[in-house]
Amino acid sequence: MDTYKTAASTGFDVLVNQYKTPNIFDGNFWFAGNTLRTCLSYLIVTQQTDTQGILTAAYQIYLDLFRNPGWWRDDYGWWGNAFIIAINNRQRLGYQGSSYDGLFQNLLDAAQFCWEQLADNWSEKLYNSQGIDNAADSADIEGGVFNTDSNASVMSGRNSVTNEGFWILSQGLAQLTGDPKYAEKASAESNWFQQWLALPNKQPGKIGILNQQGLVLERPMGNKTDNAFYWSGDQGLFIRAIRAQPIAGSNAIEIANSVITNMTDEDKILHEYVGFLQYWELSPFIADYATGKGIFMRNLSGLNQEFGQFTDFIKRNATAVWCNKLPGNQFTFNWNPPVPNQEPTILRVDGKSNELCDLIMQTAGQDALNAAVLIAPDEAITCPPPR
Repeated sequence: MDTYKTAASTGFDVLVNQYKTPNIFDGNFWFAGNTLRTCLSYLIVTQQTDTQGILTAAYQIYLDLFRNPGWWRDDYGWWGNAFIIAINNRQRLGYQGSSYDGLFQNLLDAAQFCWEQLADNWSEKLYNSQGIDNAADSADIEGGVFNTDSNASVMSGRNSVTNEGFWILSQGLAQLTGDPKYAEKASAESNWFQQWLALPNKQPGKIGILNQQGLVLERPMGNKTDNAFYWSGDQGLFIRAIRAQPIAGSNAIEIANSVITNMTDEDKILHEYVGFLQYWELSPFIADYATGKGIFMRNLSGLNQEFGQFTDFIKRNATAVWCNKLPGNQFTFNWNPPVPNQEPTILRVDGKSNELCDLIMQTAGQDALNAAVLIAPDEAITCPPPR
């Protein structure tokens, strides 16, 4: 019978092979940074060194792709934050020797470069949800990072994920380097989010960064095309950011409990909000948002280490990932297919290779298993009877 530890090991072996598939990330820069973070988490929670050279392979992927001027700025946040995790865990990952000094200096340089790409898109203009100057729905709040300079996409503008990633990266670089410019931007992001939390009280009738259920919206004031749009990944990133830099008006436990209340099925298994699929402008982004549940579980894991109240939820979801896997130990998008919901079981998207879609699903499921390994590595996984 499998334990959470053996299941995570099996899933990780599949993920590493997927990660090293030649050209799998061509045209899809950010997924490689996010999956690197998942792989590092596995190695750290299982106390293993990087014998398969995942970090060096990832850095080469970064070098091959990072200079494309078309990447959205939030892409750099995923890479920069993954590199910070690697630097902070250098010895644990088995890279303590002086022969690796050059690699880790390169990782630090890359993390700082990623930060600059985000910092360059910081704006002091008044905010609006469309990313258009002086729009009718502007709020009297300055600051925030645009994820792209173009207004052509309904996903352009100062969305939550871009600013959460920049906030976390600024926190990490401030702690790592002591350079005050990073701390200053971390404080600026903290202030930006604080203003959004306070907006409904200052201007009744307007929404800020949270919906009525206390979930982080895809962007302040809601996405113009789908005003209800929220993402599990934003909940995880916001939890991580406010744990490091608390702000009034919200706390990590409240966000986590809201997710468990509003984003789960009758078995308390996590599902993504995919209501945006009804809008053709947003539907191609399903591959990006299929990563979210893993990002949430990754960050919930740290919160659970501190407070211990999410252990059952973590184990339930890791069990669902493992018990509903496909042949070849491939994890699914929908972690609980027997319960009807809007998620597809298998992710397939026009413009994304099947190999990349499989990696996206594997990454999210691996994050759930990593979280369970941290709390119950040797506990046997008991799958429920078929329905």
